Amino acid sequence: MCIDFATVLLNLYLIYYNLANRSLPTYGLTVHMSGGGMHACILILNETGSDLKFVFNSSPLIHLVKAGLAWMIERLEGEKYITPSIYAEVVENGKAKGFDDAIITEELLRRGTILIKKPSGNLLKLISAHKDIHPREAEVIGLAKELDGIAVIDDPVARSVAELHGVKKEGSYMIIVRMLARNDIKKGEAKEALRHLVESGWMCDVELYSKVLDLIENF
Repeated sequence: MCIDFATVLLNLYLIYYNLANRSLPTYGLTVHMSGGGMHACILILNETGSDLKFVFNSSPLIHLVKAGLAWMIERLEGEKYITPSIYAEVVENGKAKGFDDAIITEELLRRGTILIKKPSGNLLKLISAHKDIHPREAEVIGLAKELDGIAVIDDPVARSVAELHGVKKEGSYMIIVRMLARNDIKKGEAKEALRHLVESGWMCDVELYSKVLDLIENF
């Protein structure tokens, strides 16, 4: 008997949270960040979740999965995308190095939870012209711009470039906050998820961590 390890892991996450049988309200949520701190938090509760589009950079994808939060990506309403270069980094390189998160991410792709899409060349060329922007991050921003979606990205330089091009952006922790907004999790579970995210290696300074905890507590 052949056991698909990634499928077993992902199904355990979904079963644990009873995702298949939960009917929850639809919320959209946007948080505007500048630099390392939170300057404003705007909750938009009348958007249609299925209309949202998220484009994941490698770091948020890797750390969310490592933190055991793959089920949140599965549950996140809207379309989820990665670019070919993000696929190569997270899945192909990750599997070559024996990383479990690469196997789980590949399973999310196999299920159709995450789709692979390449941004158009002209837009990518424009964004890539910015100094210090990594080609992979330029692809993420370009695709988010093309789709009128949200770039899920943590790097400060990339976030600044996204802002220059009018691209909506959210950090890794916002996936947790979105689950809280939908009542998929309680405040205590959100705080625990944030702790696991940090333990996965996600970079977060003390100020940001404190402000995210305040956001959760005062939600």
